[in-house]
Amino acid sequence: MNLALYGVTLFLLTLSYFKDKNKTKKSLKKALKSFENILPQFLGVIVLVGVLLAVFNPETISKVIGNQSGWIGVLVSGIIGSVTLIPFPQPLYCWKTEQAICRLQPLYPPS
Repeated sequence: MNLALYGVTLFLLTLSYFKDKNKTKKSLKKALKSFENILPQFLGVIVLVGVLLAVFNPETISKVIGNQSGWIGVLVSGIIGSVTLIPFPQPLYCWKTEQAICRLQPLYPPS
């Protein structure tokens, strides 16, 4: 099944390339940029799964979030999934004028 999907994708990409080379190159660059934006979250999930599999055996994980865990397993899975997708915190800078003003500053200020 996967091989068929890859074949169809490659065929359509080739067809698009011959129809309009510039649009195809532009769309591939856009797709790569989207992938680069998703990659940190994806790697975070992969690392978390790797650590969980290294620390716990599959039977323990299955008990906590498997079929027999019920709604508590769904809740635990949802919390773990949410935590993995939380962006890294940015530093909070505060200063005083007439009143305390706090605002989020980017981690790496633009140069």
